[in-house]
Amino acid sequence: MRLLVTQQELGRGNEGNGDGIEIKIEGLNGDIAEKSPGTSIFLEYYEGKVQLHIWNEGKVDCQTIILKNKGD
Repeated sequence: MRLLVTQQELGRGNEGNGDGIEIKIEGLNGDIAEKSPGTSIFLEYYEGKVQLHIWNEGKVDCQTIILKNKGD
């Protein structure tokens, strides 16, 4: 499966309003603060950066990866 989105489609940039792409994967716990299955992956544009958040190993806090723009 492929999905092509713009950074602007992922969010407004600084508001942290929940815009983005949320992926829940059946059979995985994901964010334990949510009802099962919980968000496993969340991709957003926030504070001028594309950020990928991944919940693993049943931890409350996610791992965040900041993706690099072309030309940086």
